[in-house]
Amino acid sequence: MTRWLLVVVVALGAGCNKPDEGDCRKAILNMQRLLGTDKMHSAQNIEGAVRSCRGASKKSSVECAIQAQTKEQLFACPFAKEMKLTDVDDGSTGSGSAAPAPTPGSGSAPAPAPAPAPAPAPAPAPAPAGSGSAGSGSAGSGS
Repeated sequence: MTRWLLVVVVALGAGCNKPDEGDCRKAILNMQRLLGTDKMHSAQNIEGAVRSCRGASKKSSVECAIQAQTKEQLFACPFAKEMKLTDVDDGSTGSGSAAPAPTPGSGSAPAPAPAPAPAPAPAPAPAPAGSGSAGSGSAGSGS
């Protein structure tokens, strides 16, 4: 009985630093507003982000993201690292890209090279002389 109680207490204690669903939703919506992506995401994407937030974030980092008023403040929060956020291009560079180009060592591996074409099969060896194969003229002579 004592062991079971200890397991329950440890399990409850481990979950105490996890944010609740409402706080994660507030943090995600604030993050999207600050990044300018609040009009681009569907409700399904938000719910997925809320689940990720609840699993990966701590209460204090979610509260920091809720309180952030600028992108700089948001990226200063531990929430940005927990959610693996990357800054999006705000259009000031003129690149026309909504996301930054991958940098070396960013975890994006280049596509593998195509496999080389298989080597052609070797030509069959000629039949030995007198083996009775085609060309002997004995079969089907018609006489």
